[in-house]
Amino acid sequence: MSVLRSKADPTYLLAVRGDSLADGGWVGLVQQGDCPQLFVSWEVSEGTLRPKANPRFALSLAAASCQDGGWVQLAEHKPSDVLQQWMVGGGGSQTLRARQNPGFVLCVRRDFQGLHIWSFDGLPDQYGQWEIVASSARDPRPPLAGGTAERESAGVLRPVLLELRSAACREGEALVDLHSERFVRAMQSLVLVLQLLGWRVSDLLDTDTEKLVRFWAKAGKPSYRDWLLSETDLHAETGYQEYVDDSLAMANLWLARNLSFFVELFDLLADGFQTPDAVNVAYSRTLQEHHSFLQRQAFFLVFGQLKARESLLQVLEGEVAVGPIAVEQEMLEMADLGRRITDLCFKLDREMSRKIQAEQSRFEVDEAYGKRRTSSLG
Repeated sequence: MSVLRSKADPTYLLAVRGDSLADGGWVGLVQQGDCPQLFVSWEVSEGTLRPKANPRFALSLAAASCQDGGWVQLAEHKPSDVLQQWMVGGGGSQTLRARQNPGFVLCVRRDFQGLHIWSFDGLPDQYGQWEIVASSARDPRPPLAGGTAERESAGVLRPVLLELRSAACREGEALVDLHSERFVRAMQSLVLVLQLLGWRVSDLLDTDTEKLVRFWAKAGKPSYRDWLLSETDLHAETGYQEYVDDSLAMANLWLARNLSFFVELFDLLADGFQTPDAVNVAYSRTLQEHHSFLQRQAFFLVFGQLKARESLLQVLEGEVAVGPIAVEQEMLEMADLGRRITDLCFKLDREMSRKIQAEQSRFEVDEAYGKRRTSSLG
């Protein structure tokens, strides 16, 4: 990862904001030390600049043509989009020239209040020059503790971690399946923790956790994978074109998406980010691409009222004041284990999608010949 410093004043860095990680998002200047390192770190590769905060986006011209006074923004990364392609000059005086028209260069304004595109016949002045340097590594995290179940005092995330660990089915280091009943209990425990964090925070997991509980009571299987794949015939209701809404497959998909948000949130909070930045970055990395406009409005109505980081850590301590370091350790463990579990859930979702696509072809043949197929789960 790299940091881009203005040659006119090296204390000014190219940056994004936590609330700007979207199409049309803000890109500008900040002074060194005024924002987290994450927001000034860039992946510079093959003429594309992508923010470390969310590499799904890239630095892009904001208009179809270059002009003096033009501006830049974030846009969803598309390797073939010429607006996102830059000619990065080498040497001590590095420049960012628009590939669409190399006569135009990314510059800082002379008052350092922003960026603009400006034309130069030759080498730009210092306002159009950058120093691209490797970003400094953050302080190493403490190692994830093993065998912490015996600790006498622990925060409120500890029971969730214990349930998730007991649910994990491994082959060597790889997580290959989940013990269904234990996973259901873990999700119920996590919902209880999220209820402590604020108004309706647990709503993201409530509905789909309730589906898990209901489906487990009706037709649960010890193996989560086997349980998920066993309901394939249920989706005949849609002609195998999509998941039935009231199904384990739909619950699994949205649990994975929503749990991914909390995984990122805990990771960023443990890394020292203040709540608004942690929420914005976690959302941009996970749920943003899956939510409609109204869903986004509802999301930020809830998470815009989330407590400050220090208050959240106090809540996660529980009745026994274990201290913020212990809570941060639990959040790191939750991020690590939760990421493995969501990866597995997404993998199982892809497997389920392939299975119902295969069934769709057979279903269409049966329909053509007047055969009717019924769900074996009825």
